[in-house]
Amino acid sequence: RLGIVGTSLGGLVGGVVAGAEPRFRSACLLLSGGGLVDAFADHPRAAPVVRALALIGVTTDRLKAVLAPVDPLTYADRLKAKRLLLVAASRDDVVPPAAAR
Repeated sequence: RLGIVGTSLGGLVGGVVAGAEPRFRSACLLLSGGGLVDAFADHPRAAPVVRALALIGVTTDRLKAVLAPVDPLTYADRLKAKRLLLVAASRDDVVPPAAAR
């Protein structure tokens, strides 16, 4: 009967935990999502970081590989068997709506 609830960053972590830990039966993820690199690479707040990483040769493909173990999308197939509530905002300026899609 174990479940997890998380909002924003807590929702990202909750998605990983619920997917990785089989004892979690349900998850409620609020203002969260997955596909971190794709969702945030074009985010205005991430632009300085993306530019700095590009200067040292870090590509988005490399970032995806490095962040895959902590990306909720990696565990999405495992969440299909669980009770999941994902609440997202269509105009969230922190977690882009694309992350929830």
